[in-house]
Amino acid sequence: MKLCVTNISFNKISFQKFLRLTKQIGIKNVELAPDLICKNPYNLKKTDYIKKNLKQNQIKVLSLQSLFFKCKKLDFENKNHKVYLIQYFEKIIKFAKSLSISKISIGSCPTRKVMISKKKLFELNLYFFKIFSTIAKKNNILLCLEPIKKKYGIHYLNSPKEVLDFIIKTKIKNLKLLLDSGNLKGENDFQKKFMKYRKNIGHIQLSNKDLNKIDINSIKKSITFLKSKNYKNTVTIEFLSKKGKKIKELTRLVNNI
Repeated sequence: MKLCVTNISFNKISFQKFLRLTKQIGIKNVELAPDLICKNPYNLKKTDYIKKNLKQNQIKVLSLQSLFFKCKKLDFENKNHKVYLIQYFEKIIKFAKSLSISKISIGSCPTRKVMISKKKLFELNLYFFKIFSTIAKKNNILLCLEPIKKKYGIHYLNSPKEVLDFIIKTKIKNLKLLLDSGNLKGENDFQKKFMKYRKNIGHIQLSNKDLNKIDINSIKKSITFLKSKNYKNTVTIEFLSKKGKKIKELTRLVNNI
């Protein structure tokens, strides 16, 4: 299993300090939200800065997340806005490739926020995800699609089943399910969903329904369960925290798994 932490959990500290704390915890892999690293992370000089710091700290980036955080509000009736989103995605893929990242997590994509009929939502997302997958495939990058609940302003693909149905219906080969424990009912539900969808899971995030909290016991149980099932893929521990305030809890967790 490839265990990661994310810079979402270390908000309001420098990228260098985040990497030092990651090493201190005892983890060598991270999932990154690019726009939380620095301003204009896709700028070549900023990318070089990121690569330099990763190398110095011997940390590897295994996935990207929160990719559309700085994306402007879009009107999909406007052709220029469609072009904008495709070009925005191309920047993400170029950035991922420059850091040798082989997968990205897609959550709050603007195409899932539109209030239109389910049929039109499917057609809109099919159009863009086919383009996204083609761009990603050319760069050997896997797309992991995350179910997100409606309370976060997402109107399409709210559950693991809906995501899986979309993947099967679209027949996009480099599109997999991102299973997030925080989007499920609890530990038992997580285990059931893992067993049910295992063949289609590309990445896992372990979180709480309330992202401001970290449930050490629940995360430990999930990791123990995944180990017992010989899961070898990526897992990110995710929660919200300012300035790494929950570092002790994370360190204790890593030292006991």
